[in-house]
Amino acid sequence: MFGKMMLMFSITGLVMAASGKGPVVNVCDSKLKGSKLLDGVTEECVTFFSRESLDSDKELARKGVVIKRPNAKATVLICHGFKCDKYDVSFLHMLFNEYNSMAFDFRAHGEDKEGQCCTFGRDESYDVIAAAEYIKNDPELKKVPLIAYGFSMGASAAIIAQARERDLFDAMILDCPFDSSDKLLDRGLAQLKVSVFGYEMPMPGSGWLKSYGYSPYVQTALKNILKTFTNFGAEDIVVNFVPVYPEEAIKYVEIPCFFIGCINDSKAPEEAVLKVYEGAKGFKRCWIDTDGRKHYDTIFRQMHQYFYKVDRFIKIILDGSYKKKVPAKIRKDKPECILTPGTTTTPTFSKGNPKKNPLGKRL
Repeated sequence: MFGKMMLMFSITGLVMAASGKGPVVNVCDSKLKGSKLLDGVTEECVTFFSRESLDSDKELARKGVVIKRPNAKATVLICHGFKCDKYDVSFLHMLFNEYNSMAFDFRAHGEDKEGQCCTFGRDESYDVIAAAEYIKNDPELKKVPLIAYGFSMGASAAIIAQARERDLFDAMILDCPFDSSDKLLDRGLAQLKVSVFGYEMPMPGSGWLKSYGYSPYVQTALKNILKTFTNFGAEDIVVNFVPVYPEEAIKYVEIPCFFIGCINDSKAPEEAVLKVYEGAKGFKRCWIDTDGRKHYDTIFRQMHQYFYKVDRFIKIILDGSYKKKVPAKIRKDKPECILTPGTTTTPTFSKGNPKKNPLGKRL
């Protein structure tokens, strides 16, 4: 009953936000530090302010890094995952080397995290909104379309942010978004096993932990158990388990979305990504990687394919050609070229069509 009540409250809040009653976010446009890089590219360290929560008008200072490129046709907002920060994902600026890009610290992560809690996307959505508003108030960045790129918690936070403020982004790229905090907790508790006479069985009391997982009186024990028996490991991050439902929030998203999932992902498995994909209302694509090894692994396991597909998605959004394509499509395939020890790094072309792109079909 408690879970259903919280779900109804969450959906009602999203509808109110979408109807113009959402949070007001103050933006600070002061540049703390700037430097020039190659070919006119500049890097700026910035500070902006995010609302603490739906029930609090207190503001949290967030730090970000902005890369500005001459003649960029879009700006990409990079939303990192749990236990990362803006510097851990610096390599993603190279993924978007034709566009402006911004990475920032979610609350309880990176710089200025004292006294803050991670909520796995619910309150982090205010950080996304504030970062997007910062971009839209920058004289240079606001001239071009804004695209969100998020993975894991960052993807879920971006979905909720777009549901709250429907004109926030022009498109989103969402890698391994989880479906709901309920199911995420289920998957974590499913890893809790005990061995009795050589047989593995569910840990006694796991059902009780699931039922009361959102209670503040149970959370300390729950986090300690998950840290002991699984790879949860939130040693340096204060976590508050709260109801979060990206699979419901996505139903309010009508902009183009590109979803990426991996069949070997234990945190956001294929069925979780597809559940979120199914709820999206606008133009959408989904790529399920059958070769990835773990959570958020496709970008490392199939980097060339990954870069091509992400870049191709952005380009068809910017030139408007996506409007002439099939509105929804799921692709589940293996790479056409898998490198093994002793093989060359030159991609092989498909037989019978030497001009076909070796990185797969177009979106």
